[in-house]
Amino acid sequence: MDAVLMETPATNSQGSPVFFYRSDFQAFSVEPNRSVVYLLVENETVVYVGRSENLRKRMMDHSKGQTWDYVLWFDCPRDISPAVERELLKVIRP
Repeated sequence: MDAVLMETPATNSQGSPVFFYRSDFQAFSVEPNRSVVYLLVENETVVYVGRSENLRKRMMDHSKGQTWDYVLWFDCPRDISPAVERELLKVIRP
Protein backbone atom coordinates (compact mmCIF):
# COMPACT_ATOMS: atom_id res chain seq x y z
CA MET A 1 0.00 0.00 0.00
CA ASP A 2 1.43 3.38 -0.96
CA ALA A 3 0.69 6.30 1.32
CA VAL A 4 0.42 9.82 -0.02
CA LEU A 5 2.21 12.55 1.89
CA MET A 6 -0.13 15.51 2.40
CA GLU A 7 0.67 19.18 2.87
CA THR A 8 -2.10 19.71 5.44
CA PRO A 9 -4.03 17.30 7.67
CA ALA A 10 -6.94 15.51 6.02
CA THR A 11 -10.30 15.60 7.77
CA ASN A 12 -13.27 13.29 8.12
CA SER A 13 -16.88 14.26 7.44
CA GLN A 14 -17.13 15.94 10.86
CA GLY A 15 -14.05 18.05 10.13
CA SER A 16 -11.84 16.13 12.58
CA PRO A 17 -8.27 15.45 11.45
CA VAL A 18 -7.48 11.90 10.36
CA PHE A 19 -3.82 12.56 9.69
CA PHE A 20 -0.97 14.39 11.42
CA TYR A 21 2.79 14.71 11.14
CA ARG A 22 4.96 13.52 14.00
CA SER A 23 6.24 17.09 14.43
CA ASP A 24 2.65 18.29 15.05
CA PHE A 25 1.86 15.53 17.51
CA GLN A 26 2.26 17.53 20.74
CA ALA A 27 -0.24 20.16 19.59
CA PHE A 28 -2.83 17.65 18.49
CA SER A 29 -5.36 15.67 20.47
CA VAL A 30 -7.91 12.99 19.69
CA GLU A 31 -10.58 12.54 22.32
CA PRO A 32 -10.08 9.50 24.57
CA ASN A 33 -12.42 6.52 24.34
CA ARG A 34 -12.66 6.94 20.58
CA SER A 35 -12.04 3.61 18.89
CA VAL A 36 -9.69 3.99 15.92
CA VAL A 37 -7.51 1.91 13.63
CA TYR A 38 -4.29 3.68 12.64
CA LEU A 39 -1.26 3.39 10.37
CA LEU A 40 2.21 4.75 11.14
CA VAL A 41 4.02 5.84 7.96
CA GLU A 42 7.74 6.39 7.46
CA ASN A 43 9.32 7.31 4.12
CA GLU A 44 6.00 6.69 2.33
CA THR A 45 5.81 3.13 3.74
CA VAL A 46 3.38 1.83 6.35
CA VAL A 47 5.56 0.59 9.20
CA TYR A 48 2.87 -0.20 11.78
CA VAL A 49 -0.84 -1.01 11.90
CA GLY A 50 -2.64 -0.72 15.22
CA ARG A 51 -5.87 0.05 17.02
CA SER A 52 -6.53 2.10 20.10
CA GLU A 53 -9.20 3.72 22.21
CA ASN A 54 -6.78 6.47 23.27
CA LEU A 55 -4.78 7.45 20.18
CA ARG A 56 -2.91 10.31 21.83
CA LYS A 57 -1.58 8.06 24.59
CA ARG A 58 -0.69 5.37 22.06
CA MET A 59 1.21 7.88 19.91
CA MET A 60 3.14 8.99 22.99
CA ASP A 61 4.22 5.36 23.42
CA HIS A 62 5.22 5.10 19.75
CA SER A 63 7.17 8.37 19.95
CA LYS A 64 9.52 6.89 22.53
CA GLY A 65 10.97 4.14 20.39
CA GLN A 66 9.50 3.92 16.93
CA THR A 67 10.40 5.98 13.89
CA TRP A 68 7.50 7.39 11.86
CA ASP A 69 6.76 10.52 9.84
CA TYR A 70 2.97 10.68 10.14
CA VAL A 71 -0.07 8.75 11.29
CA LEU A 72 -3.33 8.11 9.44
CA TRP A 73 -6.39 6.86 11.28
CA PHE A 74 -10.07 6.22 10.94
CA ASP A 75 -12.90 5.66 13.38
CA CYS A 76 -13.75 1.99 13.73
CA PRO A 77 -16.44 0.45 15.96
CA ARG A 78 -14.87 -1.19 19.00
CA ASP A 79 -16.47 -4.57 18.28
CA ILE A 80 -14.92 -4.93 14.81
CA SER A 81 -11.60 -3.08 15.26
CA PRO A 82 -9.61 -6.30 15.99
CA ALA A 83 -10.85 -7.85 12.73
CA VAL A 84 -10.17 -4.67 10.73
CA GLU A 85 -6.65 -4.43 12.19
CA ARG A 86 -6.02 -8.11 11.40
CA GLU A 87 -7.15 -7.72 7.77
CA LEU A 88 -5.02 -4.61 7.27
CA LEU A 89 -2.01 -6.49 8.65
CA LYS A 90 -2.62 -9.30 6.13
CA VAL A 91 -2.84 -6.87 3.21
CA ILE A 92 -0.20 -4.29 4.13
CA ARG A 93 2.36 -6.50 5.94
CA PRO A 94 4.31 -3.71 7.62
